[in-house]
Amino acid sequence: MTTKLKRDNALVYTRDQILISSGGKHSLFNVFQALLEPGDEVIIPAPYWVSFPEQVKVCGGKPVFVQ
Repeated sequence: MTTKLKRDNALVYTRDQILISSGGKHSLFNVFQALLEPGDEVIIPAPYWVSFPEQVKVCGGKPVFVQ
C-alpha cells in the first residue's frame, strides 16, 4: 500500500499512519466507542445518515442536531 501511494500520489505514509475499516460509519462508531463518556454531546450536522444519532446513543452520548 505504501508503495502505491508513493508511486501514484506522491504521498509517503508509514504503516502506523494507515487505518483500514469497513467504511466511514464503521470508523465513526469506533471513535464514539473510544471517546464518548455518558452524557457527552455530539454535534451532528443535518442532513445526516439515520444511523449517526443511534450510534451516539448506543455509546452513551447525546446527539445535538445543527440545521
